[in-house]
Amino acid sequence: MARFVVLVIDSFGVGAMKDVTLVRPQDAGANTCGHILSQLPHLQLPTLEKLGLINALGYAPGDMQPSDSATWGVAELQHEGGDTFMGHQEILGTRPLPPLRMPFCDVIDRVEQALVSAGWQVERRGDELQFLWVNQAVAIGDNLEADLGQVYNITVNLSVISFDDAIKIGRIVREQVQVGRVITFGGLLTDSQRILDAAESKEGRFIGINAPRSGAYDNGFQVVHMGYGVDEKVQVPQKLYEAGVPTVLVGKVADIVNNPYGVSWQNLVDSQRIMDITLDEFNTHPTAFICINIQETDLAGHAEDVARYA
Repeated sequence: MARFVVLVIDSFGVGAMKDVTLVRPQDAGANTCGHILSQLPHLQLPTLEKLGLINALGYAPGDMQPSDSATWGVAELQHEGGDTFMGHQEILGTRPLPPLRMPFCDVIDRVEQALVSAGWQVERRGDELQFLWVNQAVAIGDNLEADLGQVYNITVNLSVISFDDAIKIGRIVREQVQVGRVITFGGLLTDSQRILDAAESKEGRFIGINAPRSGAYDNGFQVVHMGYGVDEKVQVPQKLYEAGVPTVLVGKVADIVNNPYGVSWQNLVDSQRIMDITLDEFNTHPTAFICINIQETDLAGHAEDVARYA
């Protein structure tokens, strides 16, 4: 087979879908690639140009031109919204199910009952709006950073609860809810009170933990994303394992796609480090499937920093 490399440049879109004004009007006119090249018309990306970047974009806003030798295409999204997690699941073989959107308060009763039945110590915290507090170290509520109602967070003090146990809690929650994603994550905190102190509510319906304020990212951070309708058995890593082909995931894709029989380079953001690892893996394996994610583009996009993105 030789080597097959998938390079995901996170958020580097070439336009919006036809239904954007109906389902996601805030993204009408979105075209990250086009906007960057319009702002920096003399930017040179010779490898991407040769691979067909301008062909895919459909017009030439700067110096770069379509390639005569490229084999290229443009794909629309099947999953709802614009979500990196589900986008990677789709790229690697999942046919996404339409998730529900709802505040955690709508499912708190059944999640609480399932956790109690599994032997966890569960209490509620908050006033009119409440989140769950498990074994004095785990908060379960709405994700306040994503589109509200799409994601639930499980914020864990890993100084008290092991990450394996945190994942067990996450799986129980995942089984009880139909939102797009459940994220189980945490760090080594000196005091679980930091999590409680970071509780916030929004719009009178959503309550959860402000993840940066909680300190979960600061020391010993670990995370696992659990998607709705994601069947790992039909994805590329599992199927290639069955065919005897090694798989290597590098960067954010390694954090969010299951690859139990392959090599996963997790918790990496620095683009140069990711590319160095990719080159090493490419040279190490005469046959391999390698998928990598460049996340710094996405971070630059959120910051609306064109120069950093380029």
